[in-house]
Amino acid sequence: MIFNLTENVLFRLKLEIDSFELAGIDSEKSELNLSRPILIEPFEKKENKEKKLISIEFESNPLNTKQDYRLSCLTESLLINYHANTINQLIQCFLPDRHHDLEG
Repeated sequence: MIFNLTENVLFRLKLEIDSFELAGIDSEKSELNLSRPILIEPFEKKENKEKKLISIEFESNPLNTKQDYRLSCLTESLLINYHANTINQLIQCFLPDRHHDLEG
């Protein structure tokens, strides 16, 4: 199926996130994972819901401009913590497996 898109086609996508938290891998091998470190969280816990934590907006053929596309990304401050065990486990996940020879 072939579509012929003209300049009059308008498209707008808006994503707003009120809360966000990313947890890492537990350093201890417990079954419940109660001590997982928080890697990313809002810097300030606000009760004001008017400002979103993360707001992303994509628009094609924005009005009153000569641009074809517009991308806007706004974030409030985030607290980012480094956790060595989580980073090392993430790297191990993407390393090639040396125990299996898939080519031969």
